[in-house]
Amino acid sequence: MPSRSACSLGHAWEAYGPEIVANGKGHGLPETRPWAYWHFELGEDYPERDHAAIRLAELGLLRDDEVAAIAERANKGRTRIGTTREHHDGQGHSADRDAVALHEAVTRALR
Repeated sequence: MPSRSACSLGHAWEAYGPEIVANGKGHGLPETRPWAYWHFELGEDYPERDHAAIRLAELGLLRDDEVAAIAERANKGRTRIGTTREHHDGQGHSADRDAVALHEAVTRALR
């Protein structure tokens, strides 16, 4: 038997989940979904950030505006790669290269 708090979470998701997803209130990126979406809607474990967009594409659940946002980040990133404007974290990791790789993976998943 589920705990009372698990039932409460399920009821809250039932009431507010569609609005949360529609407003893109995942984790700062439109193509993310909160933990509750993965748990209550899909019955899956919460994936790592980039894997979430790929999995949503595989399931046919990535909206057109989300695909467009991924493509836009990749296009901007492509223009910066190899220049002094390339976005890096403190350890030299390139967010621009990640954006391009994510776009390519989502494109493959959508085929």
